[in-house]
Amino acid sequence: MAEALNNLGVVMRGVGLDTVALGHLREAVAIEERAEGLNDLSLALYLTNLGRTLHETGAYAAARDTLDRALAIRRTWQGDAHPDVAWTMSELAQALSGLRDSTSALTVACDAERIHRDHFRLLARALPERSALGFSYGGAWVLDRVLTLAAGRRDSAAIALAWDALIRSRAMVLDEIATRHRIVLAATDSATTALASASVRAGEGLATLLTRGAGSRGPGAYAAALDSARRAQRLAEQALAERSAGLRGQLARSAIGYPQLAGALPPGWGLVAYARYSDASVHGPRSRTGEAARYAAFVLSGTQGRPGVVPLGGGSTIDSLVTMWREQVESPSPKLAARARATGLALERRIWEPVTARLAGADRVFIVADGALQLVSFAALPSGASRYEIERGPTLQYLSAERDLVPGDTSAARGRGLLALGNPDYDASPERMASVSFPGGHPSTTSVYRGTPSDCPDFRNARWPPLPSTGVEANDVAEAWRRHATGDRTATAAVELDATVLSGAAASEAAFRAQAPGREVVHLATHGFFLSGSCALVSGRSRGIAAMVSVPKTAPPAAPPAGGPLRLSGLVLAGANRRDLAATSADDGILTAEEAATLDLRSVDWAVLSACETGVGDVSGWEGVQGLRRAFQVAGAHTVIMSLWPLEDRSARDWMRALYRARLERHLDTPGSVRQAALEVLERRRSRHLDTSPFYWGAFVAVGDWR
Repeated sequence: MAEALNNLGVVMRGVGLDTVALGHLREAVAIEERAEGLNDLSLALYLTNLGRTLHETGAYAAARDTLDRALAIRRTWQGDAHPDVAWTMSELAQALSGLRDSTSALTVACDAERIHRDHFRLLARALPERSALGFSYGGAWVLDRVLTLAAGRRDSAAIALAWDALIRSRAMVLDEIATRHRIVLAATDSATTALASASVRAGEGLATLLTRGAGSRGPGAYAAALDSARRAQRLAEQALAERSAGLRGQLARSAIGYPQLAGALPPGWGLVAYARYSDASVHGPRSRTGEAARYAAFVLSGTQGRPGVVPLGGGSTIDSLVTMWREQVESPSPKLAARARATGLALERRIWEPVTARLAGADRVFIVADGALQLVSFAALPSGASRYEIERGPTLQYLSAERDLVPGDTSAARGRGLLALGNPDYDASPERMASVSFPGGHPSTTSVYRGTPSDCPDFRNARWPPLPSTGVEANDVAEAWRRHATGDRTATAAVELDATVLSGAAASEAAFRAQAPGREVVHLATHGFFLSGSCALVSGRSRGIAAMVSVPKTAPPAAPPAGGPLRLSGLVLAGANRRDLAATSADDGILTAEEAATLDLRSVDWAVLSACETGVGDVSGWEGVQGLRRAFQVAGAHTVIMSLWPLEDRSARDWMRALYRARLERHLDTPGSVRQAALEVLERRRSRHLDTSPFYWGAFVAVGDWR
């Protein structure tokens, strides 16, 4: 009866009948006290629900006392690190906030988020990537409360505490999967493999114990079992870490928080870290309506040294502006130019102008984007009547997570040489691809528009036309590499001068897999694609580097399997139009992001993805964008240079020439090279009185290592 009344009380609270809900929940508590005593887990559950309802009705002091009692019971049974303990703590944080004890509320909320985060890391370690991504991070809603409590605060200590929680919570699955990949690549002996298996088993044992609960155990026995399982998991992890540089790096990265971040920020740099969160206050008694999604920006300048947080406003408003601006930029037209600038200025006033005052003195800025802002090229935002942010400065560099700012493992061998792929023969047969070596020569310079909208309704019916101009681009890149190497390096470094070009039938999956590991730079110029979960092209906006053309519905089905975003984005290589003839999907001409993630690219400084929308994918909570950018990061590439919208062919080639000139001849670092390339194309178009829309010069951004 107590359980039924508790459930009914939760339902009544959900439909807004708070008075009725309180009656049911109080009766449930009273029955449980009479039946089981004053110290059992069911009672803790009912007290937690009662405390939450009291908070939502404005009875904050009663809510605090009720939740304190529930928390004491849970700790007796479950210790201090159980996710159920964190749930009750998060509700207590809400009650403390209602009592205007914001400092205590933030501290308790951060402790709750830490427990949830540790639990999620444990579960993610024992799950396949797709399952881990699909498994809801239970601490996300607690992190929402942390960010709600921090937004608008001026207390540096409180801001640093909240930012620390945000830093540690981003991209946890990405880190986990990248670590697994490195362990597998480095595990050349049976002992390391056995230790890896033992670590997984220990984690699974602890996770099972946590999820199944106490069962027939008493409070002391269950707490002791949890302590023993945690100790076994920790020892197994430490044993593996002693033999695995990959795991040592993961453990070091998971320990990075705000103090390490502040210490690693280079002089003259600033950092802007965006967060899209649900405003926990909208669930309170006087805020049942309103927009829950919000954006805020955490800001740190190397010259000021104190963190700040800037509330930016409603999430749906900002997301709508991003969508409108991207649509207008992706379809450059004199008729839309004024509208695109107006939309861009409105977006700039929302997401960039409010943070610039805190960046005074910083001539370079790291950006950690979140939500829809991950699809924004900040340098391409308009500034004033006719200029753009790239012209005003500062120089920008993107990070997937704040942790990327702290130097990681540098033990991997330095890459040598460049691999450039362009102009694949999409119609090549498997036999043709198997028989050719790496042909040289220059393909035709016929211009092909890299952003033609696709009318293809289904991936399996897609066929790709040739892109001879991408072969020109690949050869241009290789020649620039050789000129630079010949002029600046000694003959003893001849192996580093190597610049291999894969084109035609040689630009296959097999050739790329064989040639890419060990390189310093890999450059891919071809078609790209991003599909929805149904394997349909996304609303005509996720287009390849050029048009796809439909073929009859009787074509053999050859779509990448559904089930995860890393299977639904990729690059198109030789033989793709005849992929039905391939013996296996490993060389069918479709290099999915999932396949790219299995490569060993730890030596690669730059992975340049010169195809349309290679930086686009599913935006997945605190995990960022799921697609090619993630895949190449998992594979180990230090920096990924990618596009955020479709590309116009000639401008893309000009941009790439300028990029490599800046890097190889002027010796600029990554953010300086990317900025210089965009400025060159923009200034050339302006001098010739051509359209200066960001469509032609602003699509490419660099994510990762900035050096």
